[in-house]
Amino acid sequence: SVPEAVVLSDGRIRLYYVTGGDPSTGELHGIASAISNDGVDFELEREPAIILPDLVDPGVITLPDGTFLMVAVFLNPRRAGKPDGVYALHSSDGRSFNDPRLDPDHLPIVRDSVPERKPVDPVIVRLSNGRHKVYYWELGSPGFGEVLSLTSKAYVIIDI
Repeated sequence: SVPEAVVLSDGRIRLYYVTGGDPSTGELHGIASAISNDGVDFELEREPAIILPDLVDPGVITLPDGTFLMVAVFLNPRRAGKPDGVYALHSSDGRSFNDPRLDPDHLPIVRDSVPERKPVDPVIVRLSNGRHKVYYWELGSPGFGEVLSLTSKAYVIIDI
């Protein structure tokens, strides 16, 4: 799910990707974006350069009302006092997403199935009935990167 691109209403393409964080703040990584008129040449978007610190693996769709829905994984959730998992984030402009670190009630839509496993690389699709399906897989022990779940149970349905 990295990078992730969406076509904007004006025809430009916004590309979301994972970038290195700011070590001085303890951020390990974050989600940034770039914009393109032709889908070939991209310009980094700044102010801020990192739009979601400590989050990785963005999956993004444009909703029928023109707003954006992103699913992403917290890389270092315990530093922010959050549980591991996949979070759903909303934005009216595709750049300013609600930051789950700032909302104590913002919880993941997918949590660890067991402590040794972590849901990663979510993607989101809009279903014909207007609901959304988020697919993901799980990292876990003993081998880093071992695919533990690519079954019919490796998804969650959410209503937006």
